[in-house]
Amino acid sequence: MKKKIYLVLMLVSLIATGILLFNRIQVENQAKSVEILADYEEFAIMATQQGIPTSEMFEMLKDAGVSGIALKEETLFNMVMEGKPIEYDLVKTIKSDLDWKDKYDDAAIRHLEMEASPYDLVVRTYDQSIFEAMVTHIKARYDAEFYTFFDESINTIVFKGSVDDVYYSEDERYRDYNSKSIKVPKKELSSMVEDMGIGFDAQKIAEIKEAGLAINLRPGNYYKYNSKIVDAYFDDVMRYNEVPNVLIFNGSDILSYTKETGIYQQALYDRLKEIYLPIGLVEASDQLGFIAQNGITALTKDLEFNIVRVFPVIEYIQQRYNYLGYYEGGKEIENTMYRAI
Repeated sequence: MKKKIYLVLMLVSLIATGILLFNRIQVENQAKSVEILADYEEFAIMATQQGIPTSEMFEMLKDAGVSGIALKEETLFNMVMEGKPIEYDLVKTIKSDLDWKDKYDDAAIRHLEMEASPYDLVVRTYDQSIFEAMVTHIKARYDAEFYTFFDESINTIVFKGSVDDVYYSEDERYRDYNSKSIKVPKKELSSMVEDMGIGFDAQKIAEIKEAGLAINLRPGNYYKYNSKIVDAYFDDVMRYNEVPNVLIFNGSDILSYTKETGIYQQALYDRLKEIYLPIGLVEASDQLGFIAQNGITALTKDLEFNIVRVFPVIEYIQQRYNYLGYYEGGKEIENTMYRAI
């Protein structure tokens, strides 16, 4: 009798092990490809440093075996960093300038005086084409109560903000003549609104396409007023005919994550399941896990782990050029990538 019980237990164990092994084989059979993506921002900077057009840099990358370019959504921050003719600031910072009214037209001034909160973020530009593009992308992504547009001689956008959005400066403590610490004021510098996605730059997409490279469109997020953001992203994917092999989120949140609910929108799950699109988990620098993004763990489980590992060539790996005087050129960087695979 005992032998029969042991035999049954062994059979059950073998069946369970076989199922697990079969599932693992099925998963690993799908993981037979490697995609090398170059970051648009980093290589655009390199092209500028080399004094060559960005499109030429991308052609060189293609010849070197790069399969595509990862392109992030535009943000207010990166637009300013790229030297585009816009500027932005918190309302309370704007009003600290005694002559601030000279920089805005009448309708915007009335709004800033009567309706805006100190933590609203104000964007201004004289460039009509940039303003119109921003208006189009913002309307497509975010709820109407989030923003107010002023199409005047000084084009202005006011985003509704809160104290939760504020970015502060580092420690700027006051000291007396004896170097004794007196106080540590918190200086409000900006708002996280500067990092939210406001659409993809059509000119950048054209540059990448000209080089014959695929484009991985990386969506950003803002944690509220984002009820339309999923549809807006996938509309862009279809418009540019650039369905990625893996969806790599940009920023601290996944697409459509909201702080109020603590989860992503159902629309994101539905779209991913519809086209069986895996999401990317970006490996942490210590290689002991992946970079945390709000909502990504729940989405990973809900998608039944339809995920792809994303190995970033971070700074300390990039510095392994002519490594130790033994590995010539970028050989050790290449070796690191092979080891990652």
